Amino acid sequence: MILLQLEAAGETCDDRTHDSVRRSPPVRKCVDEVWPKVDPKRLVFTVLSDQNQLLSNGPGRLSPAELDLIRWPKVPRGLATAPWTRADQVLIDEAADLIERTPSIAHVVVDEAQDLSPMEVRAIGRRCATGAATVLGDIAQGTTPWAATSWPELLKHLGKPDAAVRELDVGYRVPRQILDYASRLLPAIAPGLAPARSLRQDGVPPAEALTLCSGFLYAAFQWCCTVAILGLGRIWLTRDNRARRYLTEAVFPFYIVHQTTIIATDHALRGLDLPAWSEAALVITATVASCVLTYEVVRRVSWLRPLFGLKPSAGNAGLRVEMQGLGLR
Repeated sequence: MILLQLEAAGETCDDRTHDSVRRSPPVRKCVDEVWPKVDPKRLVFTVLSDQNQLLSNGPGRLSPAELDLIRWPKVPRGLATAPWTRADQVLIDEAADLIERTPSIAHVVVDEAQDLSPMEVRAIGRRCATGAATVLGDIAQGTTPWAATSWPELLKHLGKPDAAVRELDVGYRVPRQILDYASRLLPAIAPGLAPARSLRQDGVPPAEALTLCSGFLYAAFQWCCTVAILGLGRIWLTRDNRARRYLTEAVFPFYIVHQTTIIATDHALRGLDLPAWSEAALVITATVASCVLTYEVVRRVSWLRPLFGLKPSAGNAGLRVEMQGLGLR
């Protein structure tokens, strides 16, 4: 409309005029008010954290029980503190596609597709909407609660319900004996699948004497390793020191506390989707800290000492010496 008014006033409109109008503050302000930008992550955050949003958008599509499962029980302060999960990422991807169409590529190759959720399959389908896809998987090997139960269902979520399905029923790595044994489970876990066959036909199973001999050798190897470690300790760890005395008494309290701490810490970290190295570091740190703290408290309380396998306290003599052995004051 602005360009029409300019032309009516006798102005010549070219690319520079178009660019100038598009960049002018009044036009930009008007466009932002009429057609505001929507951030997909903030959109999903608003829906999951606002019960009114769920109630206005969910009825007819989701049951009350499903709405309760989706809604965050505790409203986070912002995007950074929200308890995002892997499932939420595909919701954000879905919202981003509704706001601005996801570009399609020529060909997508997916392996282990049986473990993908319907929403994850939809995310893949958006990226090959005008292209092709090669989807590989084994329905009988699904390991997730949302694993696909049939290829037609998966292809429907992919947006390619008429795609051709090719069943690969020849194995090249697994021996025939193992594959035939595993195929006995098909009637229970995937009744619609035909048993696969293997090109490998290994020879006769090893004799019982050979199996017993290998087991004996493995046990002998374990004992030899144990004896070797004890021998090294007898040669090189013959000197006593304060740290040794401190840790010797702490063994039993550490043993009692460490397993409970590991389980409790792992349960507390569940759902945070931390990297493996970060979660391992937190579990180790919490375990060591709780063991040391428990031992330091127990060794100072007389009635607690027998409960943690320590001898009754004979006073505080020697306590300071042992603490100094580990740098404690």
